[in-house]
Amino acid sequence: YEEADFDDCLSRLMEYEQIHQTGYQIPKKYKEDPELGAWVTIIRRIGRDGIEGDRRKRLDDIGFAWVSTRKCGSSFMKNYRQIRDAIAAAAEADGGGSGGGLEAVKENEGMMKWLRAQAEAA
Repeated sequence: YEEADFDDCLSRLMEYEQIHQTGYQIPKKYKEDPELGAWVTIIRRIGRDGIEGDRRKRLDDIGFAWVSTRKCGSSFMKNYRQIRDAIAAAAEADGGGSGGGLEAVKENEGMMKWLRAQAEAA
C-alpha cells in the first residue's frame, strides 16, 4: 500500500469501476491488473480508520466499498462452503439436529475425500 502510487491506483480503481460498475468489488486476484486487486485488498485490511485522512476522504468521495461483498473463490473455500451448506440443509430437514447433516457429508465421497485431505494436511 505504501509503496504503490496512491493517485495512480485510485485512478485505475475509478477506471475499473466505470467499466465494470461493481460497486468497487474488484477481485483480489484481478488478472488484468494484479497490483490493483492487491492494493484494494490491502486498503480494506488496513480499514477506513487506518488510512491517512486525505486518502480516506478521497476514497469516501468516490463511494469506495470498505467491506468486500465478494466471497473467497479459492478451492478450499468452495469446498468448505459446500460441506457447511450440506450439513446445514440436512440439519434443517432433520429439525435442527446436526446428525443428519454429518451423514449427508459421509455419504458424499467427494466431500469425504476433501475432508481427509484437510486432516492429513493439518
